[in-house]
Amino acid sequence: MTTELGRLRANRAWPLEGKYRQTGGDEGWEPQPGTTYAYELQELYDLGLATADINERHQIVWDAIQIHIDHGPFMIGGSGDQSMPTVVRNGFMGIPDLVILGPWAPGSPGNLNPEQFWMQEALRLESLGQE
Repeated sequence: MTTELGRLRANRAWPLEGKYRQTGGDEGWEPQPGTTYAYELQELYDLGLATADINERHQIVWDAIQIHIDHGPFMIGGSGDQSMPTVVRNGFMGIPDLVILGPWAPGSPGNLNPEQFWMQEALRLESLGQE
């Protein structure tokens, strides 16, 4: 089970309950049963770690997912994948219309297919110093 599914970190949904967990109770708020579901998700996370049987662990993950389905969403992303101008030199070809830049996604060109980029003949010769 991921730490996001179990709400163990001090970020996004229930940051103070996550901080309590991260700091061993020195900071943040102690999750209380029946309040924000952070307690229940953290309990399922601990149960999953302590359970040896893989099928039981799978069921625990499904139980955590069911909490998210029944009582969520616990956080809503505000934005993402906004259009952004991307400058590419004339003659450099094979660039898709949507190029994602930014800290929340694998940035371009790594999330593209650079092996499909190509340069028109004049640009290729110019880049090799053979104008």
